[in-house]
Amino acid sequence: MVVKDSQLFSGLRNILHEQLQDNFERAQTKLDELLEIERDGILLTYNHHYTDNVKLSREDRTRRVVKESSSPLGTCIAVDDIAKRMSNEDSALLDIQDCLAAYYDVSRKRFVDNIAIQAIEREMVKELKNIIPEDLCFEIGEERMNDLIYEPKHVGEERKMLIQQIKTLKEAEDILKSV
Repeated sequence: MVVKDSQLFSGLRNILHEQLQDNFERAQTKLDELLEIERDGILLTYNHHYTDNVKLSREDRTRRVVKESSSPLGTCIAVDDIAKRMSNEDSALLDIQDCLAAYYDVSRKRFVDNIAIQAIEREMVKELKNIIPEDLCFEIGEERMNDLIYEPKHVGEERKMLIQQIKTLKEAEDILKSV
């Protein structure tokens, strides 16, 4: 959007800057809370991807041990030979590494989602609609508003195209949900 009237632009900029600063500060506070939860909380997740990742890591490690233990003639290996390749301490250490790597993967994704939803979406974006009161638009009137603010043609065309894409994707989603 481009504002033609410099006085209106200055006023809008001040209003927007103040509100955006408030939104940013709330988002920063929420981010600090989320960081504190991650830093001070216990390592806990109910996400099934954690156990899936641990299982996959163990299977990969077993495959590597078998492959390293096999001869060029085939993969007939005595179970005792595989067991001897790794001490209990080494096995426990690798299990701990697998668990930590799996937890890190799941918690990193959860943390990124929490930041996006709780800090950015809820504290910054959602509050943007409250910046300029709707009454102001009605008081100014549509004609005056169009005189003050206009949208470049290419932006309008792109907006219309994106709205159509969203509509199409929602229709596709509804179809997939009904299947």
